[in-house]
Amino acid sequence: MKKIATYIFIALAAFSTVSCEKWLQATSSTQFQADEILKSRDGYLDALSGVYITMGSSDAYGMYATWYMNDIICCPYQNFTSAKLMNLQNHNYTHVNVREDIATLWKGYYNIIANANMILDRLEGAKDLFSSELEFNLIKGELLAIRAYCHFDLMRTFGIWGWDSVASSKLTIPYVLHYGMQVTPQLTYKETAELLMKDLNESLRLLAKDPVTGVIPSGFNEGPNADGYWNNRRRHLNLYAVQALAARIYQWREDYDNAAMYAQLALDGITTNGGASWVDQEAILTTYDNDRKDWTFSSEHLFSLECTGLYERTMGYLIPGASTSEAFHLDETFSYIFIMPYEVDDVELILGDIRGEALLLKYNQGGYDCYKLYGSSSYWDKYRNLMPMIKLPELYFILADARIAQNRDDDARALLDEVRKHRGIQENLPSTVDVADVLAQEYEREFINEGQILYHMKHVCKNVYSRFVFSHTGRATRVQDMTLPYPDAEINYGRKQEL
Repeated sequence: MKKIATYIFIALAAFSTVSCEKWLQATSSTQFQADEILKSRDGYLDALSGVYITMGSSDAYGMYATWYMNDIICCPYQNFTSAKLMNLQNHNYTHVNVREDIATLWKGYYNIIANANMILDRLEGAKDLFSSELEFNLIKGELLAIRAYCHFDLMRTFGIWGWDSVASSKLTIPYVLHYGMQVTPQLTYKETAELLMKDLNESLRLLAKDPVTGVIPSGFNEGPNADGYWNNRRRHLNLYAVQALAARIYQWREDYDNAAMYAQLALDGITTNGGASWVDQEAILTTYDNDRKDWTFSSEHLFSLECTGLYERTMGYLIPGASTSEAFHLDETFSYIFIMPYEVDDVELILGDIRGEALLLKYNQGGYDCYKLYGSSSYWDKYRNLMPMIKLPELYFILADARIAQNRDDDARALLDEVRKHRGIQENLPSTVDVADVLAQEYEREFINEGQILYHMKHVCKNVYSRFVFSHTGRATRVQDMTLPYPDAEINYGRKQEL
């Protein structure tokens, strides 16, 4: 019998530094290598970097969990001629190649978790390696946040809504807390959610004095941060990003009071101390050199990954002009939510959106190519290979969603108007507009190629197994069609997927 994918620790490609390369080459069969690396403070920092690199690999957030599988399942791409992508697009999850992709995604998530757990299992006994309690807390807090982040996406991808209601007693994915070959039993959604929240809350506690807040202890930059490791907090799961993750999770659980509280905490922190800022519209509109354009609006990232080889990975799929059978050409109807104005009470609602044709969408072969992950083939391009993971607009969307649930539509419209203003849309939404419908459109505009549209669609569908039409595109799907089945190896092992 094939060993369950949950416990695989896969060797990865080399990274730029020798020590990090050693960490990425450590496997379950060469445990000694990991033991050797985790003998020093620098070894732990390299190991943490290695986990982030693992997150950006092709079988996780550098491809499968974002622009590849997640988007194909729900976004209105023109019909693929590739058998694998066509079957994935049509939710035929029994196709042999689709089953292989599902197994790859599952392994990708659990590989990240295994890496994080391997470090966490040793970290408590290594406190003496760190001269600063803050540095120890940052490492542990980030690892716990990574573990929560990946388990949450596993629960959303391979599971359903209703953790605290209809699904609370059903079994969900294994929540793995330690590295090793021991079997992690499946627990109910309610029990698994408790483990998720425990990791999340502990991470928030440990990151309370994150340097992203601007409060830096005396001697920190001369001591633990003398090498500059902790400078770019937006490439790590920092305090504000973890607060945003908490808001995401509470939104999914329909606990809108807590969702709004954590979204506002993150927004207040960013507003007061920096950490993210709205993209400069003028700079975006006047930058005509594609190689120098900030396609992902990187100033707005609370947390992003630098995915080594992302440009090369997208060639033949997303690179503008791709003409293979696997090219991702968005249906023309999708362009309407970006560039074709529609009216409510004679007010044009999307005219001037900088996310439209001039920036992200380019007409090609009867459809549109999305430039968001275009980056550049130039080695020096600072915007190259970036994958947004949590962004500033999402805080406003979570707050707006909470206000809709609280019957405060005027407040929700004001929040959406704020985002739209920073996208070049100066007219406020009229009071007669369906604010939930606008919110759905904003998710579509903001998160193409990032994997988040799928989750918002499931959020809207909730656990109702009725037909749901994807806004403004005519693409219809159902919530069960957006839920991936467990890999064959997991089913054969005895795992139960209870939907």
